[in-house]
Amino acid sequence: AAGSAVSAQPFLAASAFLWSVMLLVYIGVMSAGILFGISHALVYPSIYTLALRFTDISNKSKAFSICSVSFTFGGMIFSIIYGLIAETYSFKVMFLSCSIIVTLGFYCLIKLLEKEILNEYR
Repeated sequence: AAGSAVSAQPFLAASAFLWSVMLLVYIGVMSAGILFGISHALVYPSIYTLALRFTDISNKSKAFSICSVSFTFGGMIFSIIYGLIAETYSFKVMFLSCSIIVTLGFYCLIKLLEKEILNEYR
């Protein structure tokens, strides 16, 4: 009976290790999902507000539709493009190209807001 308890120890240690790794992965995935949800809750309404702010009253529904379609179309197209980049080159190149596009978009947004702020105070 003592010999069988000793031989089970490596199995128990390995299963405890695997369960702890799975728990950490699950917590990591849940944390990423929560952060993704929070970012969507903050970014999407802000972008729609900006689009509607720069649009006259007669074109507000058109601006809202363009924002909605561009988010859907961008997510659909860039998922395919980034998948091809990751498969062809590497995930490092894919994330680098994504960060460059996001940085350029943020720069353009800042320039747009800068013009709007300067026009308000003139």
